[in-house]
Amino acid sequence: MSRRSRLKGKEILETESLSRQHSTGDDSPSEGESALEKGVKRIKLDERISQETSVATSSNRFQIGSIVRVCLKNFVTYDSVEFFPGPNLNMIIGPNGTGKSTIVCAIALGLGWNTSLLGRAKEISDFVKHGQERASIEIELKSKGRNAVITRMIRKSNNMSQWKLNGQPATHREVSNKVNSLNIQVDNLWQVSYYRDFLKL
Repeated sequence: MSRRSRLKGKEILETESLSRQHSTGDDSPSEGESALEKGVKRIKLDERISQETSVATSSNRFQIGSIVRVCLKNFVTYDSVEFFPGPNLNMIIGPNGTGKSTIVCAIALGLGWNTSLLGRAKEISDFVKHGQERASIEIELKSKGRNAVITRMIRKSNNMSQWKLNGQPATHREVSNKVNSLNIQVDNLWQVSYYRDFLKL
């Protein structure tokens, strides 16, 4: 028989097929279960549906061109780090020397900025962590349909970068065109001035 329950103020119809879709392993009902056991499994199912709904809702709140993920490897002070900005205001807070400006540099360079605009290091190879041969910056941007993923791989030996767009080799121009199509103003002079001032803090 079908049952009804409330999830975030909305009434949803639950069927046995829905339970099977969201339940695996020990979550599936069995004969002889006590009312308490069934109740616990019902709570777990409701929590799982709630979490899936929350993730979908949060994803839909991002504006086109928003940064939804950044992944750095062997970049300046970071061995490996991945973080997920929210759809609203994001703040990077920490003592001096903890890598706040490094994240800003990574975003700027990952979106195609020239190193000279940052006022930090002239050569792109200078951003490779000491003792390592290569570094990478991966930035995922909110886009219509499938998100855009830009990857910049940096080699210390030849001071060169290689680019990928959605996992496929790309040129710097192709990456710049994609960034511009998402209305990200990489060459906006106000943004450049703002980041320069930020990096001096």
